[in-house]
Amino acid sequence: MSSPVKVSVLRYLFLCTAVLLLLAVAMLVPPLPVGAQGNCLTPRLVVDGQGRVTPGSANRIRDAASTSGAQVGQIPAGGVFDVLEGPLCVEGFLWWRVAYDGVEGWTVEGNTSDYFVEPVEADTPVETPTQVGESQGCPAGTTPETRLVVGMQGRLTGNTPSRLRNAPSVTGEQIGQIDPIDVFVVLDSPVCAGGYNWWQIDLNGTSGWTAEGQGSDYFVEPIPATATPTPTRTPLPTFTPTATRTPGPTLTPSITFTPSVTPTATPVPLDAPTHVTWSADGKWLAVSTTDEVLLYDTGSLDLPARILDLPGPAYEILFSPTDPEILGVTDETHAYLYNIESGAIMDGEIEPRSDLASPQYGLSFTSDGRLFGATGRNRIFTINVETGETAMGEEEFGPLVADLLSPDGRFMAVAQARYLMVRMTEGNSRFFLERVPHMDYVTALAVSPDSTRVVMGNILGDLEIWDVTGAQNDDHLQHVLAFIRAEDDQSQSHVVNALTYSPDGSLIASAESDPAGIVRIFTSSTLQQVHTYGTFTGDTTATDVAFSPDGKYLAYSSDHTIRILETENYTLVAELLRAR
Repeated sequence: MSSPVKVSVLRYLFLCTAVLLLLAVAMLVPPLPVGAQGNCLTPRLVVDGQGRVTPGSANRIRDAASTSGAQVGQIPAGGVFDVLEGPLCVEGFLWWRVAYDGVEGWTVEGNTSDYFVEPVEADTPVETPTQVGESQGCPAGTTPETRLVVGMQGRLTGNTPSRLRNAPSVTGEQIGQIDPIDVFVVLDSPVCAGGYNWWQIDLNGTSGWTAEGQGSDYFVEPIPATATPTPTRTPLPTFTPTATRTPGPTLTPSITFTPSVTPTATPVPLDAPTHVTWSADGKWLAVSTTDEVLLYDTGSLDLPARILDLPGPAYEILFSPTDPEILGVTDETHAYLYNIESGAIMDGEIEPRSDLASPQYGLSFTSDGRLFGATGRNRIFTINVETGETAMGEEEFGPLVADLLSPDGRFMAVAQARYLMVRMTEGNSRFFLERVPHMDYVTALAVSPDSTRVVMGNILGDLEIWDVTGAQNDDHLQHVLAFIRAEDDQSQSHVVNALTYSPDGSLIASAESDPAGIVRIFTSSTLQQVHTYGTFTGDTTATDVAFSPDGKYLAYSSDHTIRILETENYTLVAELLRAR
């Protein structure tokens, strides 16, 4: 028999040999292709090669191959970088470790369907800007004939923002953004580079370069010496409902309505309006301010507004989508339903009043008017309007920005800092939580009329759309589109205070502020900006925005008034001041 010592030695030698054999085999087996690691595109970049960010938004550089990695830099559109390592397929994105402008980290080549960067061939020619005379410009036919003049003012020709760069080149770093409300001053004669005439301009104290146009299209234009005429304002027409409304619940008034004091004919600015909402039949437009809620008759906007007899100042208001007489209201600690016909809070057997003991940030109804929901600083609740029963009980969360019931009543969407949470209304236990990759801090959200998508806005004016149909099948929520307005801290960004879909779901409107109170209109399918409104002296904040039930009008609240636009050309048709 062998001694125990010899047996141990033989076992040790056997194990060492086995480990070495496994390592040798592993070295001979090539790594799994990226496609086997997840649902990513086929990589086009190569290690030790170079890549370039395609036109559009900048690419973020993170300290890890994950959307949760900290951002350590960014590569602007046209920026060329060195490829150091990769790829990795993580979270549906194709990641490479890169180096750009002295910063190393991970950036994405693309998602499951689109490439964000492209490989740079070794023989790609380097763009050399050429200085041209003030009236010479680029060769004829390659760009529009120059129209700007040094010392004059200019503006955009349309509603799409233009980039302000630190050099006359598409590879120049973006240092700002020209918005439709901006006016710039031309500083120097043009530089021809890459088929563009580049002009050095001053935009709100920031000097940079912007392109005048391409082909036959102008991006910017000189401002005429004559003043732009003020559009004629016409009275708002009487609304005609476009759909049959479901009758609302039977109401039992508990408070006798006390008419407000008849105001005089002297109009004065509104005192800090915060929210605006249309009744289901379009007859009423309700406006909340820091002190009161005003009710305007849209068929007779020249008449004084009626002041609703509420228990105290309202934080947010929203009409029921089915009953023109029911108004949802929140104040600092409560949410309740108010009947504008009787002038009373709905009470008796129905008790849709709930004490949340914190300021309110969200208010919503389902499309059938059956469920009514609200949120406080860290609690949400949903009530059945017909029975007064709690459909989804109050629950503690972290600090909330906003929440909305989906129109079909299937879920509640909740914005929480950099996260989107979907909580199903049935079962009280199903949650879907996704980190929003491009958002710095979410400030507003809206749910599409068909309850399939959620749009979110942040403190930089960025928008993102998410597909939430996966919540029905226990799948992840899917990121769909992003509109990234601000590339860096010097860009002219705006805080998104409110978002809403048009009744048919084709458009999204935003109310924004800082530095200017403006309203933007986007297509919901592509997030293409189609219009910007708001060039009023003294405006700094647009607080809320709402489409009329037929989609023909758009009302928004600003610092001292409510403005109503028609939605065919987005021209002003009415301004609502307060008459005392």
